[in-house]
Amino acid sequence: MSDPDERVDRNIPDPEELRLYRGRIVEAAARAASEQQPDADAIWTEDSGPGSYRWLWAKWTERAPTVLGWATIAVCFSAVAGWFLDLPWLAGAILRGPEFPVASALMIGALAGALLLLRAGNSGTTKRIGQGVAWVTLGVALMLLVADLAGIEVFDWGAGSMVAPTTAALEFIRTHEPIPRGWYASPIGWLDAHLDGEFAVGIRSAVADERRVWLYAGAGIVGDSLPEKEWRETALKFMPMLRALGAAEVVDRGTKSEERRARSDP
Repeated sequence: MSDPDERVDRNIPDPEELRLYRGRIVEAAARAASEQQPDADAIWTEDSGPGSYRWLWAKWTERAPTVLGWATIAVCFSAVAGWFLDLPWLAGAILRGPEFPVASALMIGALAGALLLLRAGNSGTTKRIGQGVAWVTLGVALMLLVADLAGIEVFDWGAGSMVAPTTAALEFIRTHEPIPRGWYASPIGWLDAHLDGEFAVGIRSAVADERRVWLYAGAGIVGDSLPEKEWRETALKFMPMLRALGAAEVVDRGTKSEERRARSDP
């Protein structure tokens, strides 16, 4: 190498220095390449070419956590807002379907937020926060599940919001109906020693005990149901059993008398 003091410009290396520098760069690049394994997914995606099915699938799986996470949070936020504003359609009660329980919306929304925090490329602190949110959410969900199994109401979220519609309906029936339903809507039939049998759902049914008879009938209640029409439909379903008992005319006269009295009341 030449003497730096003899150069016109010391910032310009001579040919020998350039050779050494290039050699060191090549060695460093080779060492880095040997220590780092190739990304098989990246090679597979790039080889397939932009616009191909493999390329689109790889891009979608890369963005799926973000898209699905934010979509889930939007649905859960809508359910909570619908519950808070008393708007069933906003809470998911579309096409006569049940509302999205607010407790479930809060839990699933929190897990979706944890998924966004745990995405690849986020910092270590962000990922640790996401892990904390996920563990806290799962812990709260387990606590609520145990409390529900034990019959303990931890929070008052509103009627039926913490439980499935079927569970809320059963609780309403136990609280408001004056007599138990007994065999109503239960499978009724026979079974012999050879496991042969026949069963039917006991909806329009009766249970007789000497001189007492219990008759069971009902109607399917939906959001657009009119109580008066449903009541008349239920009375109509009683008529075949009442005729068999010889009491149809007596009950029919009593029903019509009650209807006239109800119409005359202001």
